[in-house]
Amino acid sequence: MLTIAITTLPGLKGKTTRFISSSLKFKKEIVPGDKLVIKTKVNSWKHGVLKGTGVGYTNDEVAVEAEMVIIVPDIFRKFIPLKKVREQL
Repeated sequence: MLTIAITTLPGLKGKTTRFISSSLKFKKEIVPGDKLVIKTKVNSWKHGVLKGTGVGYTNDEVAVEAEMVIIVPDIFRKFIPLKKVREQL
């Protein structure tokens, strides 16, 4: 959820992201034909590491909630001092 929102921002369009972690809580079943409306929020963004939340709604009811951590490697690499670690990202 958060990756899509971030990569549509000016200057980040088309950038690669890496998914680090997520916790999901499904509140109700989502079935084929349901319209899923997703709202995301960036809670913190530092050195290319983003922490945020997302909520998915069907029929104006919360269907799923998520907490996510992602990185933008192009930004993150600039803050890692070790050459070998940079090359792995």
